[in-house]
Amino acid sequence: MEQQTKDPRIQVNTAIANDIIAHVASDPTDDAAIWDKHWSPGCVSVEGDGSVHEGRAAMEKKYEWWYDTVTMHSCVASGPWVGPEGFAIKYTIDCEAKDGSWPRMKMDEIAHYTVSEGKVVREQFMSNPADCADA
Repeated sequence: MEQQTKDPRIQVNTAIANDIIAHVASDPTDDAAIWDKHWSPGCVSVEGDGSVHEGRAAMEKKYEWWYDTVTMHSCVASGPWVGPEGFAIKYTIDCEAKDGSWPRMKMDEIAHYTVSEGKVVREQFMSNPADCADA
């Protein structure tokens, strides 16, 4: 019986996912290096509320808003779950609004990343609605 060859995209996607997980574990203060390495300049980012951010500048603005308004007590990335078109990572987040508009909470978020030609072209974040009910 001949062994099937693994789709090479799975190996690429696994490497990207593992780099992201390692990046999160390093407790980064800047995501530019990981974005430069693995994201397409035209990447689309979709949040759980349906908001869409197109392109690197829009993503940077979204993350800047997040870091300016949210205190992150911890963020743990786990996985990955990988396929030929991309991968998913689970984030376990402990955070609160800096202005007190919502209390400290722990939530899980699933991020699905679509990869084309070795670069992330779309990221989509999904969370349990119950986690965000008070936010």
